[in-house]
Amino acid sequence: MRAGNFSGPTTIVLTRAMAKILAASFSGAIGISIDEVLVKKETRDIDSRIAKIETARENLLEAISAIDEIKATAEENKRELAELQKSVTKIGKQKEELTQDRKLLVQLTGAEKDRLRRMLGAPTRFQSIATTVVSFIVGGVASWLLTYAYDFGIKEWIHGLLVSVGLAT
Repeated sequence: MRAGNFSGPTTIVLTRAMAKILAASFSGAIGISIDEVLVKKETRDIDSRIAKIETARENLLEAISAIDEIKATAEENKRELAELQKSVTKIGKQKEELTQDRKLLVQLTGAEKDRLRRMLGAPTRFQSIATTVVSFIVGGVASWLLTYAYDFGIKEWIHGLLVSVGLAT
């Protein structure tokens, strides 16, 4: 500690001691006791400190209740998260099982489909497409041939047949 520098309680004690010395020397001249002034000031200071302490206590209580609410919300969110994680894990396991079942079904249906098609004599997809294309071409050619045949002679023969039956004039 250096000379002239005081801190904390030492400063308060020295200030009070100086105030008492000054009070003793000037109290008769002014007519008001400096002790009374200091005591009133200290009483006011203590009352304001107590009020500040009460305010701080109320604020702390509010802060603690807010912290408790946040903690309760966090715990509830934690429980919900745990439930969601369990659900995700369960769904993941179900997905794996279903994927395996699907692969097995694809293998079984592929083999069974070919065997069933052969037993029933049903055409393959390529055979079905080829049959459709050939049928379309044959139908177009037949339509073209019949149109020219009608124009070159069948028309008169059909008309003669209808007249003999009595359906045409």
